[in-house]
Amino acid sequence: MLSRCPKTHRHRCSHMPATYNTVVARTQLAHQFYEHVSEVTRMCCQLVHDQHLQQQGWAAVVASLEDIVAAFRARHDAFQQNFVEYLSGWEEKVALLQSCV
Repeated sequence: MLSRCPKTHRHRCSHMPATYNTVVARTQLAHQFYEHVSEVTRMCCQLVHDQHLQQQGWAAVVASLEDIVAAFRARHDAFQQNFVEYLSGWEEKVALLQSCV
């Protein structure tokens, strides 16, 4: 893994003399950068995937709430219609009951 200060490590490698050890050190540094970038890329992909799942979850919640509202609205409309019909015959029903007594 990269050292705590990759900039310092990179700076040290760039000022090394042109020897085989320099090539080895720079190759190791390049490999560490590659591993670090690969890990960062993997984490970013995971975050994008997580965000996508979260968005799908919220879309399902909203769809469910819309279905609940539509069902409640239909029940409200049916209740309101039945209640209006009940009230429209109220006087006749009261008169019928009073005539039976």
